[in-house]
Amino acid sequence: MSASNRMEAAAAAASGPVMVNLLGYPVPVLAALLSVLGVILASLIAPPPPRPLARWQMVALVTLLCILVVGLVITDPDRSLVVSTCWAIGIGYTGLPIIQAIQERIFPRVADLAGPPSATGDSNENP
Repeated sequence: MSASNRMEAAAAAASGPVMVNLLGYPVPVLAALLSVLGVILASLIAPPPPRPLARWQMVALVTLLCILVVGLVITDPDRSLVVSTCWAIGIGYTGLPIIQAIQERIFPRVADLAGPPSATGDSNENP
């Protein structure tokens, strides 16, 4: 690699974060990687969730949290790398108990709004 090519590569790297186009959206690679890593590592040291989870459930929840933080990084690619990583650590550390607490509150409310099932099972039946 010639000296001019090295200088051009250094200038390109110094000009801003490396961006990748993902489904038409610019994604800062380093912020996305550190955010996913933050969620995974924080979920490993987080206190145990209120109810025990099977391994596949834990993997599914951590995967959903990773998708969430990548979505946050995509929505604001100019956000600081430190802020994105801190959000990811916070979501990974407290995300699992919060999701379970929300689930415990939302599911009964949805059941109340839907009402009891009809005897015939047809919810579109006219009285």
